[in-house]
Amino acid sequence: MRLLLLLFFVLVFASPVNGATVTRVIDGDTLVIDDDSKVRLYGIDCPERGQPGEAEAAQATSQLVGGQTVQIENLYADRYGRTVAIVILESGGTLQEALLQKGMAWVAPRYCKRPECDSWRDLEQSARLARIGIWQDEHAVPPWEWRKQNRDSRGSQ
Repeated sequence: MRLLLLLFFVLVFASPVNGATVTRVIDGDTLVIDDDSKVRLYGIDCPERGQPGEAEAAQATSQLVGGQTVQIENLYADRYGRTVAIVILESGGTLQEALLQKGMAWVAPRYCKRPECDSWRDLEQSARLARIGIWQDEHAVPPWEWRKQNRDSRGSQ
């Protein structure tokens, strides 16, 4: 029985969804697809709500997926019930790669463990060196540090 349950979860969460339509962009790294499922982009982290660059990252994501049918490579569900996935664009590239090339995201060191993460780090570094997107600010704070700083400051008020 356990084996069947495990097989079910692997098939559901590790298989691509053909022809998903992005109906809404919540922020730079979170989407809603046509069945109202929330999809969190695997391996990258875009600026948070209220953080510098947040609106630009969300706009970049909207422009990249607007009017496109995308493939969703489901990896797992996070603690909030969102599907964590790699989003494949019509061009064949990933949304993650496109956002990194535009300088709109960090590779999340704690979570990005797949082989493609190495090339994603190279894309992030290229954007940093070109000072595009969030990298125009030489003191850009990674979202995981920004969340911690804001959580700590809220707790001390």
